[in-house]
Amino acid sequence: MTSSCFGILFCLSLTYVLTGGAERSVSFISEFMRSKPTAFLGTCIAVFIGGVCLFHVSAPLLGDSFFVINNLANTFRGAHILHTFSEPLGNAVFYFLLKLLGTVDLP
Repeated sequence: MTSSCFGILFCLSLTYVLTGGAERSVSFISEFMRSKPTAFLGTCIAVFIGGVCLFHVSAPLLGDSFFVINNLANTFRGAHILHTFSEPLGNAVFYFLLKLLGTVDLP
């Protein structure tokens, strides 16, 4: 179902481009950008923020911070020594600050 919708959308888009309809749209946008750059920038920002609000999905980010927090928690539990594989100075300073506070519970 989805692939057929994409196929139909592709055919419609190709027809629109080949008939010259896309040139009118692109020329309008380029003229707007050239004549009113501040309004164009404001429009781009508003569209971007609107898209972010519309397509916002809450998802946990298990990136570098996840590994750093687990590294610190395991170090405090005594499972291993503090691994400073990336950003050694930053990890060491963060470890000593947490040790000073006496906690590894992070919000």
